[in-house]
Amino acid sequence: MTFKRKLVAAVFVASLFGAEHAHAADTISPIVSGMVIDTKEDLLQQVEVRVKSLGPGMCSTRITFANESTHLGAPPLVWSNWFKLSPAVSGGAYSVDLSPECDGDVIGEIKYVAD
Repeated sequence: MTFKRKLVAAVFVASLFGAEHAHAADTISPIVSGMVIDTKEDLLQQVEVRVKSLGPGMCSTRITFANESTHLGAPPLVWSNWFKLSPAVSGGAYSVDLSPECDGDVIGEIKYVAD
């Protein structure tokens, strides 16, 4: 792919997510069950999460965001990859809940563009 095509592709992708997203800074926060995040107005974005088990084994973990639940595997003592949550959201306040489905403790982080 030539440089010109790469540049056109990058501009197209940036336009899909809004011009602000190309320059907006992500906020990364620890997840506290029941917390509320305020996402940037006029910006359609995919909120991302990652989890880590503090015990010796993998732990299934339920994340609830914008009234949708997702199950993730929390690996022991290392962060999982970032996982994009559905649905994409555009501005507003959304609650987040993290529920381990094992006997161990799980921590999580959430990444989004804040208002």
